[in-house]
Amino acid sequence: MKSNNILQNLTVAALTASLCVPSSALAQTRLDASATVRAKPEASSVADRARVCTGLENRVRLLETRYAELQKRLEANQGAQKDRLESLRNERLDHTKTWQDKENTNRNTQFTKLEALAKTDARKAAVVEFKMTVETAVTVRREAFRAADETFKAQMRSAADNWKTSASDAAANFRAAVQTAADGALTLCKSGDDAELIRTAFQADLKTARMQFQNDRKSLTRVGDQAKAYAHSRKEAYATAFADFKITLEAARIALKAAFAADASKTVSN
Repeated sequence: MKSNNILQNLTVAALTASLCVPSSALAQTRLDASATVRAKPEASSVADRARVCTGLENRVRLLETRYAELQKRLEANQGAQKDRLESLRNERLDHTKTWQDKENTNRNTQFTKLEALAKTDARKAAVVEFKMTVETAVTVRREAFRAADETFKAQMRSAADNWKTSASDAAANFRAAVQTAADGALTLCKSGDDAELIRTAFQADLKTARMQFQNDRKSLTRVGDQAKAYAHSRKEAYATAFADFKITLEAARIALKAAFAADASKTVSN
């Protein structure tokens, strides 16, 4: 599925390429460390710091815009996934309805043939019993199929919702980490620190945020992988239901055959 691609396409580089120009922020320990670098800056240093700090504010605003775009894409992707699942489910329901109608027609045809062969009360009663057994078995099998379909549907919806939540959390955590780095860098700006120190500190914090974001993205469970497992479970449920149906059908057939044979033997003996 395309779900993981949404977060992958919005790479950290896209979010932070321009942010690397300004530079960074550290905690109070870096403020202490910067004290040794702090001195009366020359005009060029003041200009560099102003450029870095102003650019930093602009790039943070750009980050907010791109983050909002990501959230919209995640919402759109989730909506598209749900629409696709619903479309596939409707197609499956249509196919099932067509198949069941055909099965009903064939089954009723066979019942009619059996009824034509039942010339005695005993055989008629046996056919009625056979029909009831088969109809019940068909209903049980179809209900098992329907339950398997509903379980699959619920599992897929849950998988899509969980992926969207995890992807949003990863993006939000990255956003918060970058914002923290930016806030620290702006604090250094207000303290009059050297532009290179601000830039270096911000880039270090940004690298940490980037690595964490990449790890979070890699840890996301692909919806497509889950779909394969869920589809396999549904297939097994189908197989079990159909096997049970065949057993019931065979037992009913044997009972009907025995009833016809017993009636024939009784007729001959009379």
